[in-house]
Amino acid sequence: MGRYHAILFDMDGTLLDTLTDMQDAVNHVLAAHGLPLRTLEEVRRFVGNGAGPLIHRALPEGYPQEQKVLAEYRAYYQAHNCVQTCPYPGIPELLEQLRQRGLKLAVVSNKPDETTRTLAARFFPGLAALGQRDGIPSKPAPEMVWSAMEQLGVDARHALYVGDSEVDVEMARRAGLPLAAVAWGFRGRALLEQAGLETDMFTDILPEPKVEGMLLAAKAVKAKPYTLVVGLGGGSALDTAKMTALFATSAYDPMTLMRDESLCTEGLPTILLPTTSGAGSEISPFIVISDNGDKFFVDHPCVYGTVAIVDPLLTATMSPRITAATGLDALTHGVEGVCGANMANPYSMALSERCVELVFHWLPVAVREPQNLEARYYMSFAAVLGMMAYIQGGGLYAHSMSYILTKHLGLPHGMGCGITLPYTLEYNSAYLDAVLVQYGKVLFGKQVPKEEVLKAFRDLVVRVGMPASLREAGMKQGDIDVFAHELHDENYRKKNPREMSMEQARQFMKAMYEGTSGECH
Repeated sequence: MGRYHAILFDMDGTLLDTLTDMQDAVNHVLAAHGLPLRTLEEVRRFVGNGAGPLIHRALPEGYPQEQKVLAEYRAYYQAHNCVQTCPYPGIPELLEQLRQRGLKLAVVSNKPDETTRTLAARFFPGLAALGQRDGIPSKPAPEMVWSAMEQLGVDARHALYVGDSEVDVEMARRAGLPLAAVAWGFRGRALLEQAGLETDMFTDILPEPKVEGMLLAAKAVKAKPYTLVVGLGGGSALDTAKMTALFATSAYDPMTLMRDESLCTEGLPTILLPTTSGAGSEISPFIVISDNGDKFFVDHPCVYGTVAIVDPLLTATMSPRITAATGLDALTHGVEGVCGANMANPYSMALSERCVELVFHWLPVAVREPQNLEARYYMSFAAVLGMMAYIQGGGLYAHSMSYILTKHLGLPHGMGCGITLPYTLEYNSAYLDAVLVQYGKVLFGKQVPKEEVLKAFRDLVVRVGMPASLREAGMKQGDIDVFAHELHDENYRKKNPREMSMEQARQFMKAMYEGTSGECH
């Protein structure tokens, strides 16, 4: 379950957009008393401390009937609190993900207790809810959140509070709770920072992340008592975020953790948002970092992110070239998940088949029409499916070779996968009859000779504008032996279903260099 066993949420401006209904209720009672109405922005500034302070701020200074107006507001709002109120986009799905991870969830709000429970029951059934009650001070006093933690059976060491206002920042400080603040609510980032919430942005992340960038991020996270790491970007950014989260709570430096993954322990919680559709890092237990051209890997349960938010809109700015490369990376994950030695099972095969189907249909569309959100949606889906399959134990020469190509030629990882995948399938084809038969049924709707399936993979690479050979990718003929020797290294071939002699490695590299099919057997 990780460091946190429970997450407590503010309601207004965090889970629910309630502002318009509150403005309507405020203006209803103001109009009834012949008083000036309030704008939405005014009401936005007034909320946060409960109904009493809201009405006090909305009324003219010294208004004599404040308590009468407050009672009328409460009655009207209780009867009209769901006219325009709705969850913020993605919130119901987020809560469901957190429930599935075994986390206890609750709402702690300065709304009256009855209203809080009513709204929680309507929009988030089963979610524990606690609102303002007589005898318990409102936020920012910590008593409400302490009461909620007692009900959930957790203490401050294992609870996280999520809110949107300076009231939440102060409450979390008093309660001794770590805080995650959202910027989509009623206040915004600037006001949250003024209230004492510290955030930093680290952007020095290069493609194919290097240990130097990792060390810079690690140094930054050690400088302050951070409580949350958010990763936004492609696989490199997400891998850096995951390692930064691990390092923040570890006594070891990043390279020590990379060299001995058994030393990994639970890090800070992470929220991972991919902007590409390929790496699958948002749902994987892997971290890949380069050091002087060599790849270091972590494969450990502690690496999994706390929350992954896969939004296709975030991928719509990818260039056609990056779209193609990352899409072929997703395809390679999906294929390798069932092609590694003795790794295929009904679960991984189902994931792989759907991944292949989606990539073949939608990747050319996404490359051709970058703003096609349907294509972006299905490619995001394919990337998740591909990594889910790969986690089952993927391992062909395709990924192995891609790492070599990145090291020596500087090729993006996904491009390297795209070049090498058809050839590695061909080399291993005698061991993959059943897999290739299934792919044929997916791609052609019927059983076809495996040669047609292999050709379909080669053709896809060309259709999306990627190099079909290592010569096209910039490799020199004189490097064939160098690359062959490196490929023959045991580290690169331990999961491939077919062994490869040194001479076979040379022929394999020669075929990929020249772009000749039918010669990788």
